[in-house]
Amino acid sequence: MSLSRIPVRIKMSVLLVAVLILQSTELSGLRIRNVCPDAMLLTTIAAAIVGGEETGALTGFFAGLMSDVFLQTPIGLSALVYALVGFAVGAAQGGVLRASRWIPPFTTVIASAVGVVLFALVGAMLGQTQLLAPGPEGLARIAGLVGVMNGVGAILMMPVMRRALRRPATDAVALR
Repeated sequence: MSLSRIPVRIKMSVLLVAVLILQSTELSGLRIRNVCPDAMLLTTIAAAIVGGEETGALTGFFAGLMSDVFLQTPIGLSALVYALVGFAVGAAQGGVLRASRWIPPFTTVIASAVGVVLFALVGAMLGQTQLLAPGPEGLARIAGLVGVMNGVGAILMMPVMRRALRRPATDAVALR
């Protein structure tokens, strides 16, 4: 069975599990100034760029829910933030020409930084004040580093996401 015949839901489920495993094993050790990339947020943003706002929001919700299992924050915080970021990126991408190769990485840098700040702000509103502990300068540094690392990761993730979101081929049946 070729990859193009596998339903998108199954491909996306396998991709999310693979990215979660990669995030919790290898990428958690890849740190710059004690900050690691957020591959689940990157996956959400890539899905939104390729598939639009609905795909971005759905992917963000499930990626966030999977991430929440490993975090010491309220269940659903990542799901809410990732779904919002995925929807916003997908909606914004609808009006942008995609001819330039630099648009997806640039979009990923901005959206990742916004996602990190939004996560901290929403978390603080839910009583998780430790998310704001680094202060404005520290939060800006963390958001910037996650944004840049995810922007580099977008170069690798975009072709994977295009392949994952490709709809299954159907057999052409001639009706006469």
